[in-house]
Amino acid sequence: MADGELLFDAFAHPRDRDFRLWDVALPEIHRTRDDTGDLLSFLDEVIQPILNEWLVYVDHWSDIIDPGVAPEGVLDRMLADLGNPFPFVMTVAQKRALVQTLVDIYRKIGTAAGLEAAIRFFVRIEATVIPHLSDAWEIGIDELGVGTYLGGDTLNLYSFDVEVAETLTADELVSVTWLSEYMKPSHEHLISVLQP
Repeated sequence: MADGELLFDAFAHPRDRDFRLWDVALPEIHRTRDDTGDLLSFLDEVIQPILNEWLVYVDHWSDIIDPGVAPEGVLDRMLADLGNPFPFVMTVAQKRALVQTLVDIYRKIGTAAGLEAAIRFFVRIEATVIPHLSDAWEIGIDELGVGTYLGGDTLNLYSFDVEVAETLTADELVSVTWLSEYMKPSHEHLISVLQP
């Protein structure tokens, strides 16, 4: 092999900036004492290509940490890091939206507004959580013993129904039921999903 002959061609990213280690990081004393050029050759041929690759990764780091532009594999890792409990198959756009709203969904667990928002997000259907005993006694309006009752068992007292705005497919019904069981307070019970 002759001096200066390359053994093989390797892939290298295009250089986005001029950052030559010899010029910017090496003290002047070392540059002036490199009489043989060995230090310059070592830096330019061994260290500089590695540094250039790392600079590309550093320059594109914002593409990885921003859910708006991150690749799908990175989105999956972001969701895993956030502890995504939802088993639904999602598009890339839905994953991007979920990464940005998952913490807010966690904050709303145990509330009717949170359940309604989760159904709207995953099933894309408007839903309303209503107490199962919605015809309970109203103080100052109803009379005792006339179409009203007091007490009752705790199952009915801590139960709710989910009313949806349109007829669900079998898969949508499974999703709404799963979301209701996950998002409800632990002491409450889903009785039924009410469809038109």
